[in-house]
Amino acid sequence: MPRAAIAEIFEFVAGECDLAIERADAAALPAPAPAAHVVSLPPVRPKAAASFAAPQTIRVDLDKLDRLVDLIGALGLAQTRLGLRLGGEGLAGIAEMADLDRLARDLQHSAQAIRTQPVEAVFSRVHRIVRELEAQTGKRIRLEVEGEDIELDRTVIERIGEPLTHLIRNSVDHGIELPADRVAVGKPAEGVVRLAAVHGEGEVLITVEDDGRGIDRDHVRALAVDRGLVPADARLSEEEVDELIFVPGFSTARALSSISGRGVGMDVVRQNVRALGGRIVIRSRPGQGTAFTLALPLPRAVAPPFQGLMAPPPILHRAHG
Repeated sequence: MPRAAIAEIFEFVAGECDLAIERADAAALPAPAPAAHVVSLPPVRPKAAASFAAPQTIRVDLDKLDRLVDLIGALGLAQTRLGLRLGGEGLAGIAEMADLDRLARDLQHSAQAIRTQPVEAVFSRVHRIVRELEAQTGKRIRLEVEGEDIELDRTVIERIGEPLTHLIRNSVDHGIELPADRVAVGKPAEGVVRLAAVHGEGEVLITVEDDGRGIDRDHVRALAVDRGLVPADARLSEEEVDELIFVPGFSTARALSSISGRGVGMDVVRQNVRALGGRIVIRSRPGQGTAFTLALPLPRAVAPPFQGLMAPPPILHRAHG
């Protein structure tokens, strides 16, 4: 900067002090401080409302849910009685009952949905069971699972684990053949066990199916005669022969095995399924495989809401095993 320009800047103090303007020696100037190390930090964002976006869940005692279902059932009965009383109110009364009917149905479905959960909670365990059985038996098995999103009452879900385990073990132990035996009869060395859930009419159908040897009905009948379960001259249908495997203590195994039990498994399966209000059905074809189907009730029903003036009483259907 020119000396005159500098003097002009400090002119306001010229009368107050002695001012001398000299050129500084560059070597005497202090070295510039090193640039500070700047650490880049991510921009600060406002805290996301993660806790508020988390699933809104609570734990509720099942007894309380049962009480809710019972109250909805009582509401349905009261609704029916009210509808009969309003039968003479004409179209206005019918319209009001239709609105009440719609609300009651929505409430019923919501209450039932609270108690349900997908069968995946049980199906997911089967993969490990099959892998363990492969190692124990030397058999090759492909597990196919379908319908894991089908929902059942939570109580039913908790109680079908043991029956399904028995059926899976039974399919592997008694149904699926050893790889060499399968190849000898023209089958793939790898056997198939299929676990599937589908909706039926008012029930859920869970099937455990294999492509194994099927039920040897002649062998089953001979064992039943030998043990005095049926007369030697008895003429049994295929369905009646299949029913014999549910007799307590009955087993078709030619050698005892720790895999599917000592003949106590299949009767336990039926007892547990019947305790849930369900039934079990067998389909089997020699040399082609066997399928066990558990027919389980849908979530516990409540009394149906009013369905119109002078509606007939509901007919309750009980499935027989």
